[in-house]
Amino acid sequence: MNVLFIAEAVTLAHVGRTKALADALHARGVAVQLALAGTDATWATAYPQHRLPGIGPSAFMAALRDGRPVLQADVLEASVRADAALLQSLRPDLVIGDFRLSLSISARLAGVPYATLTNAYWSARCMLPMPMPVLPLSRVLPLPLARALFAVGQHAVVPLHCRPMNVVRRRFGMPSLGSNLRRVYSDADHVLFADLEGLFPLRDEAGPTPSSHFLGPVLWAPAMPDPIPWDRIDRSRPVVYVTVGSSGDPQVLRTIVRALADLDATVLAATAGSPALDDLQLPHVHMARYLPGDAMAAAATLVVCNGGSMGCQQALAADRPVLGVCANMDQFLNMAGIESAGAGLHLRADRVDATSLTQSVRALLDDPAPAEAAARLGRQIRAIDAGQRLFDLLPALRRLP
Repeated sequence: MNVLFIAEAVTLAHVGRTKALADALHARGVAVQLALAGTDATWATAYPQHRLPGIGPSAFMAALRDGRPVLQADVLEASVRADAALLQSLRPDLVIGDFRLSLSISARLAGVPYATLTNAYWSARCMLPMPMPVLPLSRVLPLPLARALFAVGQHAVVPLHCRPMNVVRRRFGMPSLGSNLRRVYSDADHVLFADLEGLFPLRDEAGPTPSSHFLGPVLWAPAMPDPIPWDRIDRSRPVVYVTVGSSGDPQVLRTIVRALADLDATVLAATAGSPALDDLQLPHVHMARYLPGDAMAAAATLVVCNGGSMGCQQALAADRPVLGVCANMDQFLNMAGIESAGAGLHLRADRVDATSLTQSVRALLDDPAPAEAAARLGRQIRAIDAGQRLFDLLPALRRLP
């Protein structure tokens, strides 16, 4: 069986979990190939790699920051044509895409079974409401007013985010997917959820729907040297691992680190190259450009991150509670599930300050319940082999509905 993986490289998480699954299938004797879209980065693999045009991380983050549609019709159409050419050349038995939304069109044109790798909170069946992300209006208006305007305005704005997909589908003779953003983001023959089952509420739907399967969290961290001087780490105080990701707000990172230093915690901070911490000379604060998230989570008492699924899953796999300082909708949705399980708390990146951080960190450290909840989820995560689950599903996934 030949499986082609395509990741839209708008964030490292999409690339990382795609590569982790490709590696898992390759290790089990499956012929795999990997295509990365919107990036020139290369990764060491034992199987062929390809490059495709795509959204690109800079354009993606700018769109999220400004509240503009992530998809643009011209970019999407170019992606569809590039996908189609690659599918025609490789003729895989199955294509698995991670946020490669163009496959909603190109895989169907090629007659190749298509499975999308996503999170359960992006399923059209998810019952969580769409939260207000950090937007220009939320940064300047009182939060209740901003939320009220968002609640009213999203009925007009969400169709604009769906429109590019429907425009391009029409160009290729396909019907509209409507104005449900979750449906646009998860349309496929098969849907693979990279989450624990039950963490996000899904409704049962009547009528024909894509087959869906929970793979469980797909854990991945890049191989890298460990720059932390462990012999100088003071473990008599709480150890907090901090990362806001490569796209995080440097000032948010600075606020977090200063507040944790005032709490007398030992801080392990990944800066992602930001100079925001360069002038801070604080005791018990250890900084590096990049840190191995899985190892840092295991060494920490608490993880403070942007609330994204991969960082949170690394924390939970190590039995650590999470404080998510969220900016985009994906992060808010992910933290909704973690909070409902009692394993963490979230703050808004446009409202975070030393007081709110101190209160949240104290709540997570002083009460044993969040760590106990994280440990319950951690036991579930460690019992799952997402690669083996995907391997077992291959016969079902290669069939068209």
